[in-house]
Amino acid sequence: GNAISVTSGQEVTYCYEVTNSGGVTLTLHALEDSALGTLLTDFSYSLPPGASAFITESAVITETTVNTATWTSFNPGPTDVATGTATATVTVELPPPAIVLTKTVGTDPNVCATSDDIGVPAGEEVTYCYTVTNTGGVTLTLHTLEDSVLGVLLTDFPYDLGPGASTFITESAVITETTVNTATWTAINPGPADVAVAYATARVIALLPEIVVTPAALAAETGPHETATRMLAIRNDGFHGLNWTITFAEEACGEPGALPWASAAPAAGATQPGQTSEVAVTFDPSGLGSGGYDEVLCVSSDDPDEPVVSVPLSFTVGQYELRLPFVVDTTEIGR
Repeated sequence: GNAISVTSGQEVTYCYEVTNSGGVTLTLHALEDSALGTLLTDFSYSLPPGASAFITESAVITETTVNTATWTSFNPGPTDVATGTATATVTVELPPPAIVLTKTVGTDPNVCATSDDIGVPAGEEVTYCYTVTNTGGVTLTLHTLEDSVLGVLLTDFPYDLGPGASTFITESAVITETTVNTATWTAINPGPADVAVAYATARVIALLPEIVVTPAALAAETGPHETATRMLAIRNDGFHGLNWTITFAEEACGEPGALPWASAAPAAGATQPGQTSEVAVTFDPSGLGSGGYDEVLCVSSDDPDEPVVSVPLSFTVGQYELRLPFVVDTTEIGR
């Protein structure tokens, strides 16, 4: 056929076939194509009456093309000049409107990251990068971008995005918890016409500390003049450093009235992920009478799920021993 349809950028092959319909052998040939230019110039080939010959030429077509070929055959002189023409049409069918959206996230606000899944300490700022590419065949001129967490970032923003072209925008946010958000980019032309929509998702894992305090309670029993020490373990099962401090309260954490008989060493510290810190809790009966005492040890930390852990303390102080002096009455012995 002399008419076909292709997509833009496809290669096609033209075939030019000439037949000598006269009575004289023709020995020289020229071929000119209105779109492809000169293909033959005084090409030597004996073409007798009734015979045919052909050549082919390939080209990449990016737009609809109608081209006319002119074949001239003759003998030296020139004499016996004969000319034939033919036309072919290649129609370029544009792809429908289409876009592809890529969403990445990183910690450098000046560079589009390469990943759509990262982990950062809770409270850190990250930057999302939204890159849209026009994979269709129509230039799109108005753009809307909405993020499921960050809200509307563009509304009918004017920008000519031609076929094959890309553009991007960035948006920064502080992440306090693990976040998975989906972006929707809509590109259109006024009307609206040529509507194209694409989606992309990114995830930011908030790296948080996770405190575990053992044992759940501490108890000691001493005499009136001796102290006792019990060990408390603070473990970090999370993915970020844990900062903690120890205080005491009489009945409940956050309430005043701590009794002076308990102390902790160290009273503050930092525990890395997967590590355990040991705290020595000392029970001291100085100034106390005999009997039982209760108090609360409070471990405050930056674990957002469990900012305060209460450890009940129970302390029993024994009775004082009364020792009377032994007196010997020597007068009675003498009797």
